[in-house]
Amino acid sequence: MAKGFRLEMPKENISKNKIVRAVMWWLFCIIIGTVILSVGFYPTQVSVRVGDVAQNDVFYNGAVTQFVSDIRTQEAKNKAASTVGQKFFRDQAVDNAILNEIDQFFTGVISVIRDEELLEQSDKEVAVKSLFADQRKQDLAVTALAFSDRDLERLQSFLRISVRSAIEDGVTEEQINSAISKTSKDIASASFSSQGKALLNGLIAAVDFQPNLVYDAIATMEEIEKVTADVKPVVISVKPGEKILSKGSIVTAEEVETMQYLGLQSSKSPFITYVGVFLLVACTYLLIVYYVYKKKSVVRREANIIILGILFTLFLLVIKISSWLSISDQMDISSVSGYLVPVAAFSMLIAALINSDIAIFITAIMGIFMTLILSGQPYCGIVAIVGGMVGIYQVSSVNSRSQFVGSSFYVGLSNAVIIAALGLMNDQSYVLIGFGVLFGLINGVVSSIFMTGALPFFERAFRITTVGKLIELSNSNHPLLKQLMIEAPGTYHHCILVGNLAEAAADAIGADPLLARVASYYHDVGKLKRPGFFIENQEGGENPHDKLLPTLSTLILVSHVKDGADMLRELSFPKEIINILEQHHGTDLASFFYNKALESAEEGEEVKKSDFCYPGPKPQMKEAAIVMLADSVQAAVQSLKGPTKGQIEGKIREVIKGKLNAGQLEECDLTFKDLDVIAETFTLVLAGSQHKRIDYAKRIKEMERNKEKSGNHNGQTSGDVALLGDNASELLQNRAKNS
Repeated sequence: MAKGFRLEMPKENISKNKIVRAVMWWLFCIIIGTVILSVGFYPTQVSVRVGDVAQNDVFYNGAVTQFVSDIRTQEAKNKAASTVGQKFFRDQAVDNAILNEIDQFFTGVISVIRDEELLEQSDKEVAVKSLFADQRKQDLAVTALAFSDRDLERLQSFLRISVRSAIEDGVTEEQINSAISKTSKDIASASFSSQGKALLNGLIAAVDFQPNLVYDAIATMEEIEKVTADVKPVVISVKPGEKILSKGSIVTAEEVETMQYLGLQSSKSPFITYVGVFLLVACTYLLIVYYVYKKKSVVRREANIIILGILFTLFLLVIKISSWLSISDQMDISSVSGYLVPVAAFSMLIAALINSDIAIFITAIMGIFMTLILSGQPYCGIVAIVGGMVGIYQVSSVNSRSQFVGSSFYVGLSNAVIIAALGLMNDQSYVLIGFGVLFGLINGVVSSIFMTGALPFFERAFRITTVGKLIELSNSNHPLLKQLMIEAPGTYHHCILVGNLAEAAADAIGADPLLARVASYYHDVGKLKRPGFFIENQEGGENPHDKLLPTLSTLILVSHVKDGADMLRELSFPKEIINILEQHHGTDLASFFYNKALESAEEGEEVKKSDFCYPGPKPQMKEAAIVMLADSVQAAVQSLKGPTKGQIEGKIREVIKGKLNAGQLEECDLTFKDLDVIAETFTLVLAGSQHKRIDYAKRIKEMERNKEKSGNHNGQTSGDVALLGDNASELLQNRAKNS
C-alpha cells in the first residue's frame, strides 16, 4: 500500500508514438487555424493618393467595421470653430485718451484767450500754435481764437458727449470710421454756427481715434477649444460589399483614409501581418495544450485531443464565415448579427464529450476570439461566454437526451438577458435591443440543434461514452436487457440489484454513478450463452454442474466474462462498459469448484489453482472496483437467512476484506476511506431491502386462539383484523369456511 493508505495505480507512461502524434496533430491545427484567420484578413490592395484618378472600382469584403475618421472629425471641429467669433476686451484707457486729447485742445485755446498779458492777436496766435505739434491742430487753434471762452466750453462739452456716445459700446479697428461718422452726424444736427460746426469737424478729423475693443487671442482660443471639445468623433461605418472607390473618380483624402484603415491601401510588408496571425493562433493552441495536459484523465484518451482540435478549428471557421455575412442592409442590425453564432454548441459538445473544466476554459478563449474577429461587434464575446457557461451547466446536469433540447431554452434566455443588459448600459435603441434579444433566443435553439445533431457523430466516430449514451443504455427497453430479463430472469434481477448498489456507492465516493449503474446492468450478459448453468436461473431444478468435472464447470463459469465482452463489442458498446465487464471478477478464484476439484482429486494428482481463476484484468478504475464489490456483496447477502443489519454489515465488510487481501483492488485508485464509505453505503441499501414482513398465517392463528379463550367474536379479533388489513380479513373468512 502507498503512503496515506491509497491503492495506487501504476503510472501510465505516454508512449513516444502518442507524443509524436499529438505534436503533429496540434501543429496541423495551428496551420489550419492560421489559414482560416488569414483568408480575407489582408484584402486585395491598391495604391492611390489624394487627387489620383481611380483606375478600378474597389469594394470592401471584410466584416462590418466602424472606425473614427480623423479627417472628418477635424472638419467637424473646424466647422464648429468657425462659428466662434473673435473675443475682445474693453480698453478704458483708449476712451480716456481720446477725451483727454479733446480736452487738451479746448483747454489750451481757452487758457490763451483768458491770458491778459497777451493783448495782441498775433501774440495769441503764436501762443496757441506753440501748444500743439500737429499742424492741423495749430490751424484749428488759431481759428478757435475767434470764439469766446464760453462758446468754446459749450463746444467742448458737446463734443465730449458726442464722442463718448459714439465709442461707449466699444469700437473695433473696423468700426472707427463708423464712430467718427456718428459724431459728425451729431455735429451736423447741433444748433451751432457754421464756424462752430467746422471747428468741431476739423477737430474730430485731427483727433487720433483708436479702437477701444482690443482682440483677446487667449479668450478666443479658449472658446474655440471649448466648442471643438464638444464635437463628437465622426464614426464611419463600412459594410461588407460596400464600394470604397469608383472607377474614374478623383480620389479624396477621406477615401484614402478609409482604405488605409480597412487595409485596402498597399503596404510594404503584408507578410508581417500573417506572422502576427500565426503567433496568435500558435499561442492560443499552446495555451490549450498546456491546460489540457494538466488533466491526465483527458490526455489518457487520445481521441480527446483530436476532438478538441476539430471543435476549436471548426469554431474558428464558423466565426470567420459569419464575419463575411451581412443579414441586413441596415447597419445597426448587422452590428448585432454576431449574436447568432452558436458558440454554446461548441461549449456543450466539449462538456459532453470530454469534461466541464475543459469546456469552461475553451469557452473563455472562444469569447476572446469572437471579440477579435468580429471587431465591429464588441459585445458578442461576452454573450458567447455567458451562453456557453449556461450550456455547459445544462449538459453536466442532464438525465435524458430530451434535456439536451431543453437546454436551448436556458441558453437562449441567458443570451437574451445579457444582450438586453448590455444594450441598456450602452443606451442602444429599443429596436436594436429587440433584434439582439431575438438573435440571442435563436442562438439558443440553433446551438441545441447543432449540439444534438453532432453529438451522436462524435460518439460513434470516436467511441466516446457520453451521459446521453449511458442514459440510452440504462433504458429497460434496450433489446439486450429485455433478452436478459426473458432468458435469464435471475441474472437480470441480480444485475438490477447490483446496479442500485454500485450507483449509490459511486455517488458516495465521488465516482461516476451513472457509469457504475449502467455497467452493472450489463456485467453478466455473457450468461445468456448458457443461462441454465448459473444458480440464479435454475429455479430449484437439477444443477447441471453436478454431472460435470470441476474444471469444465469453471470454464463455463469463467467464460461468461469473455462471452459478455464479445457480445458488447458486436453491439458497439462503449469501451468503458466493456472494460468494467472484463474487470468485474478480476483474477479472482472460483473457490467452490477449486475446492471440489481438490476433494475429488486422486492421490498425487496436481490441481492447478490458475485453472480455476478468472482471466482478469483486475479493476483499473473506481467504477470497475465498485461493480466487483457490489456483485460479490449482493450474492453473499442474498444467501443469508433473515439477516439483521449487523449481520449484513459484517458480511459486506468480510467480502470487501477478502477482495482486498486477494489483491483484487491493488490496481485501482480506491483508498481505505473509500472502502469504508462503500461498506456503509452497501449496508444502508441492503438493510433497507431486507426489511421484515408480517407472518400473516401465524398472526391469524394467534387471533383465533385469543378468540376461543375470550369468547369474544367481535372484540379483540376485530381489532386484530383491522390491524392486519383487508387481506387478513379475507384469510380469516376463507379459514372459517374451510373449518
